[in-house]
Amino acid sequence: MVKSEVELLLKYEMKSLRFHDENYKEVSEILVHIVSKASIKVNEIYSTNKIRFKKKIDNSPITIADTESNRIIINELNKYFKNCLIISEEEKSIKYNKEKEFFLVDPLDGTKEFIKKNGEFTINIGLIQNKNPILGAVDVPAKSLTYYTDGKTSFKKTKQKKKKIKVKKNSYKTVLISRSHLDKQTYFFLEQLKDYKTIKVGSSLKFCLIAEGSADCYVRFGNTMEWDTAAGHAILKAAGGSVIDKNFKKLEYSKKNFKNNDFFAFNFSNELYKNNFIDVLKKFK
Repeated sequence: MVKSEVELLLKYEMKSLRFHDENYKEVSEILVHIVSKASIKVNEIYSTNKIRFKKKIDNSPITIADTESNRIIINELNKYFKNCLIISEEEKSIKYNKEKEFFLVDPLDGTKEFIKKNGEFTINIGLIQNKNPILGAVDVPAKSLTYYTDGKTSFKKTKQKKKKIKVKKNSYKTVLISRSHLDKQTYFFLEQLKDYKTIKVGSSLKFCLIAEGSADCYVRFGNTMEWDTAAGHAILKAAGGSVIDKNFKKLEYSKKNFKNNDFFAFNFSNELYKNNFIDVLKKFK
């Protein structure tokens, strides 16, 4: 059970404002509380007959669910973590002063899926320390489901129960690809692989599916933003998986303009398959 806001606020204010191993569990509890609170508002909007949206400067859609979720998350983070920098997709101005720790927020990842009403959209908060994703909470409003990590272990939480999740060695390989961002490179990559099946999935849910053992890898060519990946990356990492960039090094954060290039997420439970996967990736170098 998530504690009341008053209990969480009082409990956290008694602690140091700097995050460390001893209070990661407590911070993750607060992040789950925040994404769950935003989820209630997002579901309220999702239940309406028609989703209205506008286009942003980059031509991507934005709905009132994006802005309302953002408002709730920013207010709640500022309540509990007054001195920590917050970087959000929906903030009008992004100020960054090279701090070593900050939150990355995507208040509604998969807005296109939200508009299509296919349920594959998420609410995301990730904590970055020294360029690495440490904590993350990903809520899936349409499924009343939350994935999160306390920095050591990852969990899948429903209304009824909470369980630990880990990557798995699956007998038949499942490759996840983006539902709304497919390109020629992805199709060419898939042509080089053997003995696999693909599933199209929207939003950061892809990281969580690998983390719980339902899939093996996720390939993404082209640009994404750090707030798209931070929370899911943290969850996958704590579940035993990994995310690498196009140079086959671990994906890091605090990059210029918070922009990711190509990246690839794995369960890494099968060494032979991992090597085969990377051999194929090298053809794109």
